[in-house]
Amino acid sequence: MTDTVNRKDFIKLMAAKNGITQAEAEKQYDNYLTALEEAIGTRKVVLIGDLCRVQAYQRKGGMGINPATKAKEKRPDIPALKCRLSAQFSRKLEKLLGLK
Repeated sequence: MTDTVNRKDFIKLMAAKNGITQAEAEKQYDNYLTALEEAIGTRKVVLIGDLCRVQAYQRKGGMGINPATKAKEKRPDIPALKCRLSAQFSRKLEKLLGLK
């Protein structure tokens, strides 16, 4: 048993849960990811069911020290995601993990 539910495992789970073939589940999965990427690209807060809220933003760069040369360097701005777990899912997660 692995510690990761990978794409293939997740698609199998979707197929079994919805009573559809793995090919149909894979198509639904791909369509979902495409729509999610487009929604995140708007830079608006994207609500993913009652699971979480995701928003894309530009993280500011700044000055840093290169560990190899010890020289000061300017770090570039980089794209990042903010992800916040919803309160509803937090309670479900506690039960799923046996924390309460």
